[in-house]
Amino acid sequence: MNKNGIYVLLVGLVIIGCVTFSFGIQSNAATNGYVKKYLLEEKKKKENPEQDTIDMLNEYYSADVKLQKIVLKYNKDKNLNQAITSTDFNKKRNVMYAFIKLIPNIKDSQDKNAFLEYLQRYVSNGEIRDGKVEEFLNKIEGKSLFSTQKATTTVDEAYEKNMKNGKSSDATGDEFKKENQTAHVAKAFNRVNAGKWAYKNYNKYSKSYPKFTGKYNDCTNFVSQALHTGGKLGFFGKWKIHRKNKKYWNINSAKKLDYSWSVTDPSPWMSARTFNSYMRSKAKYTFNYSNNYYRIHYKSIYNQKIYRGSAVIFLEGVAGISVKAKHVMIMSSYNSKTKDILLAGHSTERQKYSLRNAIKNYSEVNIYTF
Repeated sequence: MNKNGIYVLLVGLVIIGCVTFSFGIQSNAATNGYVKKYLLEEKKKKENPEQDTIDMLNEYYSADVKLQKIVLKYNKDKNLNQAITSTDFNKKRNVMYAFIKLIPNIKDSQDKNAFLEYLQRYVSNGEIRDGKVEEFLNKIEGKSLFSTQKATTTVDEAYEKNMKNGKSSDATGDEFKKENQTAHVAKAFNRVNAGKWAYKNYNKYSKSYPKFTGKYNDCTNFVSQALHTGGKLGFFGKWKIHRKNKKYWNINSAKKLDYSWSVTDPSPWMSARTFNSYMRSKAKYTFNYSNNYYRIHYKSIYNQKIYRGSAVIFLEGVAGISVKAKHVMIMSSYNSKTKDILLAGHSTERQKYSLRNAIKNYSEVNIYTF
C-alpha cells in the first residue's frame, strides 16, 4: 500500500504499463456514482470502458465513504457530508474549500492525511484545476504528508544546467566523480545515469525483465528499468519485480505474467496509475502542469529543477471529477535551442521525444525529479 493510502486491495488484476490485464472483476455501478458516470460518458463517446479506470474509481469511492465518517468528527453539516461523494465537480470544490479551513486545526495525523488525500484526488478534473486548492497543497506538501519519504538525492545541478543551456557535453563521462548522491531508498541512485541509460536503450529489451508484446504496452516497465538498471535505484516496497522461471519472456496475457514473474498488486513497477501515486512521495521535486499552461510557459518551466532521469507522467480527465495517469516516460536529454524537455519511452520507442509534442494528447503532466 502506498503512503497516500488510497489503493484498496478489492480487485484481482495485474496492471501492465499503460494497459490493464483484468481477471474480470467488475464494479457495482448501482452503488458507486463515480463508476456509473464514467460508464455513461464512455457510452456517449462510443469507447470501451477500462477496467483499470473502474478500479481507480472504486478505490476513490471507497476512500471517500470512509472519509464521510471521519468528517463527522469535525463538521456535522449533513449537506457537506453528502457532497463528499458527489459526481458534480463544483460540489466537490466546495467540499475542498471547507476542508482547507478545517485541516489546520486537525491534530490527528491520520485524519489530516485523509483530508489531504481528498484534495489531491480532486484538485483537477482534467479540464479545471482549482488554483486555491493547488496553492494550499503546494504549501502543505513537504511539511507533513510527504516529508518522511522525500528523496534526498543530490546531483551536480550546475553541470546539468550547463547541459540544458548547451554549454557542456557528456563526452568525458567524468562529470559524476565529485557527486555525493544519496537517496531515501537507495544510496547509489543516480538519476542522470537513469536518463542516459534510457537514451541509449530506448529500443533494446533486456531478458532480466518481461517484454510486453501485441496490444500490451510497457511504458511504465521501461521507465522502472531505467531507474533500476540505469540509475541503480534498488527495489523498495511494492516497486519490484522478480523472475520466477524462464518460460515466458514475451508477455501478452496476465496468465503468462503470473506464471513467470512475481510482481505486487497493484504494481507501481508496471502500472502508470500506481507508479504516479506511489513515486510521488519519493520525489525530491514535484511539478504539475496543465496542457495549456505547459505549452504557454514551457521556456520558463525548462529552467526548473527538472533533470535527466526525471519521470514524466501524462494524465487524462476521468468522469469529470478527477484525473488518471495514462502514460509514463523519462527525461533523457535537452534541447537547449528550443528550450524543450526530451523524453525516452515505450511502447512506441522514443529516444528524444519533445514533451511539447507528447503532451498534446493529454490534459496534464506530472514531473517527478528524484
